[in-house]
Amino acid sequence: MWFLRVSQPDQIRPRPLAAAPGTAPGKFQIPEHARHPATVRTTIIDANGACEVDDSGDAATRVPTGAWLWVDVVGVRDERVLGQLADRFALHPLAVEDIVHAHQRAKVDHYEHHTLIVLRMPESAPLGRTSQVAIVLGDDFVLTFREHESAVMAPIHKRLALPGTRLRSHGVDYLAYAIVDVIIDEYFPALTAIGDRIDMLEDTVFERTDPNVAADIHTLRRQLVSLKRAVWPLRDTIAALSRDDSPRFGEPTHVFLRDAHDHALRIIELVEGYRDSVASLMDLHLSSVSQRLNEVMKVLTVISTIFIPLTFIVGVYGMNFDSAVSAANMPELKHPLGYPIVLGVMAALAAVLMAAFWRRGWLKSRSNQVGTHAADDSRSTAE
Repeated sequence: MWFLRVSQPDQIRPRPLAAAPGTAPGKFQIPEHARHPATVRTTIIDANGACEVDDSGDAATRVPTGAWLWVDVVGVRDERVLGQLADRFALHPLAVEDIVHAHQRAKVDHYEHHTLIVLRMPESAPLGRTSQVAIVLGDDFVLTFREHESAVMAPIHKRLALPGTRLRSHGVDYLAYAIVDVIIDEYFPALTAIGDRIDMLEDTVFERTDPNVAADIHTLRRQLVSLKRAVWPLRDTIAALSRDDSPRFGEPTHVFLRDAHDHALRIIELVEGYRDSVASLMDLHLSSVSQRLNEVMKVLTVISTIFIPLTFIVGVYGMNFDSAVSAANMPELKHPLGYPIVLGVMAALAAVLMAAFWRRGWLKSRSNQVGTHAADDSRSTAE
């Protein structure tokens, strides 16, 4: 499920590591309590397009002559694995630091022997949370570092298992693009879930008064803000990679990177559109609550207005005057039909007031019409 109203305690991940103030650049040390073993999956592709997968966990696999490899690492808090990869592929200390401190914005850094690409990937639950994926692209290798296990790389492994695919024949730069593309595609299911959630909240706003609607709308707004913070740097990163002067990406791959950049722009448009819809939804919720309150107050006012003259009549005849003392002291109290006459006058007065209120339209509810028009306006804005 993409949407969760409240995160449970066991869903909260440890805070990302951060270097202590004053630490020299490129230095990192994982505390003992924060270390976790990493899993490593190595895929070797030779010059003929043959693919071999090694799940033994050897992070320092040698690249055969004329071949290239992909090392997929799940877990960034294993000093042994990170040290092996840093030594084997001559990773820059700053690149290793960015990989370990997994709270970076999306960016691209070019070093002498490799290019580091840092991206933010949405998680399945709770919606709005993102995790870091670091891609290191070299001349004959691609390294990926993920914070935790997910199925995001499964389509790429599946495509690599098929002979004759473009992933086997287009080299490491195309594989790096494919990884970037699959991460970008992960945003679309998340945004689809947000769109469905907005539709559900719209129905809730106009069908009933739910005290949790405001909290749900606020949670949805925060989730969209989180996605926006992840997507905007992602757009600039893909734009930097798609430029012709980007090293380690050939011209054939630049075409695909520009397509990925278009997808990133589409995601930004969806995020901005949904943010506007959520803001309008909050306004509609407040208007709906105010409208319902006005309806209740109108009913109470009408009831009070009807009973004011009736209360006056009852109060007059509740005075302690004795008609035997003076003929002017309520002589109607001696009338044999005085009680039915007074009740009849009171009923007639209430009926006249009800008819007058009805003719003025004060007893006709317009909440349904207002809600219907507001819902149509909200949906047209989202579209």
